[in-house]
Amino acid sequence: MLHKLAMAVILASTTALTALSAPAAASTRDETMGAASSNATYWVEENPPPPSSGALELAAELREAMAPSASGGGCRNTQGVGVCISWTNNQLKGDFYVNYWSGVTYRGTARVYISVNGSHHYKYTVATDHTGRYPVATHNTGSGSSGYAYTIVDTFNQSGSVVGGGISPFQYWP
Repeated sequence: MLHKLAMAVILASTTALTALSAPAAASTRDETMGAASSNATYWVEENPPPPSSGALELAAELREAMAPSASGGGCRNTQGVGVCISWTNNQLKGDFYVNYWSGVTYRGTARVYISVNGSHHYKYTVATDHTGRYPVATHNTGSGSSGYAYTIVDTFNQSGSVVGGGISPFQYWP
């Protein structure tokens, strides 16, 4: 009963939500979800807020400090969260891992975005209820395109306040 009550509080504290029970439910949008980890509860919000200002400031600082000469990608660990991105076959793949409960609230939530050439694309919101991997979000880049991207993860407590999160390294493609 306590678990059901906690989930009700999480759902009530976010903006209008559309519950998803399987990754295929997101297939009507240009992004799709990859294989979800077992027992991950995630959904797509109808009107999600933009990424946190802290995440955007960090991304701007890192972009200025890095030359776009390497393909990049990979994972970056920040406050208990490992945030990752890769690019293959004209598709960006972003995900995250909860490594430990610092900067992440157990039974809180996390919002995942993939930022492409400065435009932030919301992907999903997930209940943070286990350590380990969370679902992969994808974003098509199109054939013959070029640019840069990174994954943003904002983490929230049960009251909906930002408690942490992080960004992946930058991924460049042709």
